[in-house]
Formats: sequence, C-alpha cells, structure tokens
Amino acid sequence: MQDACTHCGLLLGRRALRATVGGEAGRFCCVGCVLAMQVTRARGDAGAASSLLVRLGVALFFAMNVMMTSMPTYVPHAYGDAEAPLDGPLFLLLRVLAAIFALPVLAILGGPVLGAAAQALRRGRAGSDVLVLLAVLAAYALSLANTLAGRSEVYFDTAVMLLVLVTAGRYLEAQARAEAGRAIEATLGPRRGTACRLRDGRREEVAAAELRPGDVVEVSPGDAFPTDGVVVDGRAAVDESALTGESRPVVKHPGSAVAGGTCSIDGRLRVRVSAAASESAGARIEALVRAARRERSAAERLADRLAGWLVPLVLLLALAAGAWWTSHAGFDRGV
Repeated sequence: MQDACTHCGLLLGRRALRATVGGEAGRFCCVGCVLAMQVTRARGDAGAASSLLVRLGVALFFAMNVMMTSMPTYVPHAYGDAEAPLDGPLFLLLRVLAAIFALPVLAILGGPVLGAAAQALRRGRAGSDVLVLLAVLAAYALSLANTLAGRSEVYFDTAVMLLVLVTAGRYLEAQARAEAGRAIEATLGPRRGTACRLRDGRREEVAAAELRPGDVVEVSPGDAFPTDGVVVDGRAAVDESALTGESRPVVKHPGSAVAGGTCSIDGRLRVRVSAAASESAGARIEALVRAARRERSAAERLADRLAGWLVPLVLLLALAAGAWWTSHAGFDRGV
C-alpha cells in the first residue's frame, strides 16, 4: 500500500521528502507540507522559534516584492517638479502592486502582533505591540488612501519592514530560549535514558528513573552518569563542564562523589547511587532553570511598569502632534 503524506494525507510519489518536525519524523509530498506542519504543530520554545522562522521566511518573499515595487515610486519626488511631473500610469501600477504584496505580510506577521496587543489591552496594559500595530495600520491605511486617490505618497515598505524587523527580533529571542532548553535537555538526558545496573554479579539495563539509593551502576568511558552517586571502584577523568562550567576534567577515584549529567572520559567506573534521578543535582538545576524562565526578573517587571506609562504618553504626544499638523498642513501631514 502506498504511503501518504504526514500532513495532508495525499499519496506520496517516488520523491517524497523526509523531515523531522517537533521531534516527530514524517514523510511529506512537498516542502509546503513541511512548512505547514512546522507552523501547525509548533510545541514549546523550539516549536515557537520554528513557527516564527517559517512565518518570517514566507513574509520576506512578499516584503522584498513590496520593496522592489515601492522604490521606483520615489522617482517623481526625486526628479519631478511642478512644471514637468514624472508621475503617471506606470507609477500608479507599482503602487497598486505594492499594496497587494503588502497584504500577505500584514496577515502573516501582523496577526501575532494584533493578538498580543489585544491580550495586553484586555489586561489593562498598552505594550509596545500596540505602538507597532498603530504604526503599521497608519502607514498602510494612509498609503492605500493615497493610492486610491492617485497621490504618490505611499509607505507600504515602511509598514512591512517594521513587521519584519519586529518578528526577526522575536525569532532571535525564541531561538535563544530554545537553545537554552536544548542545553538543559542535553545535560539532563542521561537521567531520562537507561543505565547498566549491577545486581548479584549480573549486568542489567534499566531506566535511569528506576534507580534507587544503594544501587550500583557501571559507567563506561564516554557515558554520562545517570544520577548522583559515589565511586566504589575504578579511576577516571570526569567532564563536569555541563554542571559547573569548569573545562578541565576532574579525576575521580573510589570515594569521590559524581553528579548526574557529568561524563566519564577515559575510564570505567562503578558508582553507588546516592540519590534518585528525580532528586539529582541535574534535576534540581532543571527545576531552578525552569522556575527562573517562568518568572520575570526585577528588571523586566520594572520595564513593564515603565511601559505602562510610556505607551499612553507616546500616544497622547502623537495625537497632539497629529492634531497640530492636521490643522496647519492637512490630514496627510498630520498622520
């Protein structure tokens, strides 16, 4: 029976794509299904970063078209004059194309900004998303009105590039969080894997989570310790950089304590377990890191309080300036 695409369910041809999305391996009929699955099945920090990257990549295609069609429309302002204006049907067509190409960018990148702004307003706060949303809507609305009226003052490129830059910053932030999460997983992976337990002179593979204090495990060169313990036999250099940051190996011998997540470099050790995997040093570090990532720092809380005052102040100043310029130079200049 012929296989089907993991995302859309269509039958696969001989050139099916293989990809791993969100930790799930699959076969896809096209690149579009891979991208769609990255967006629809985003999970955790890594999923959020992947989703933002896909959105940013698709939006950049349309944003570049907006830039290419917008740049020539500045020619009448740079080379035209009152006696011989250069504006004409060609420039009008370019402005219409820029308006059309900008719409997908507003939908792809503006949607999350709109959602974040609405959520902040429901909580009684006006964050930076509100300012970004107002700037983008004002630039696009004014440009669209000028295009329909046959005027040459358009700012479609400003609207789309603002969204691109904001999304790029959020992607970098999400990617940094995902990297931190992967580093934690790499450090704590051994306690979620298996271990070689010695019992009655026999070796048996058991899940690291099943180890209890008093069990004896054997750790080969290159393997990580599944949990905390004390060396009872053997001698080896141990890499503890994952937990302590110290790059130099530490020699361990009978009586030395070892921590889960560290790695034996050049020797085979037998270790008596002193703590369950869920209570090891690595597990405690994981709990502290996850708690720290959930809580906002004092600087972030201060920034939130200042933003609560700054954004309304900026809006009031903008409205006052817009009203003044509208009364003296017209509505377009006021906006």
